[in-house]
Amino acid sequence: MQEDVVWVAPDRKPLSKVILTCIARASLDTMYYVYFRDQREQQHYWPVYGEISDEAEVASARSWLRERNMISTAPIPVNGKTLADFMMAVESFCGVKPRSLLEASGDEHMITFTQGGLGVVTEEGAKNAAITDEQFKCVMNVMASADLKRRGIFFGFVGNAVARNR
Repeated sequence: MQEDVVWVAPDRKPLSKVILTCIARASLDTMYYVYFRDQREQQHYWPVYGEISDEAEVASARSWLRERNMISTAPIPVNGKTLADFMMAVESFCGVKPRSLLEASGDEHMITFTQGGLGVVTEEGAKNAAITDEQFKCVMNVMASADLKRRGIFFGFVGNAVARNR
């Protein structure tokens, strides 16, 4: 994957949120990475870009599930239930053995992958993974469709140093 970079020169006055929104949408639609030379402008841009990017990710995931007639039955976190309940529901929904891929980390606000759940990367590709490529796509799209960030839940990879210190 390669992205081109567009550098935006400083202006005399800050760009409006409307202009920053337009730039963020163009960035997401074209795979151009936008960087402002003015650090203050960059700091104003990141939240706008982040919100639009998050919305696009959720919409794309829901579209993926809808195309496969899975949207109405896809698991979502339920108040009063643990993250472990949600993760096992996602794994089962996607045909993955429960507890073989996802794990809660920390205080019920972070979901990551089990050590070895995604296999080991070799010259020939991933080996000994707990899932197939299609199951991985399913898990990623179900997780994204649940809009976890809005719920205060982080989902993603945790660095090796963090994993070793758990």
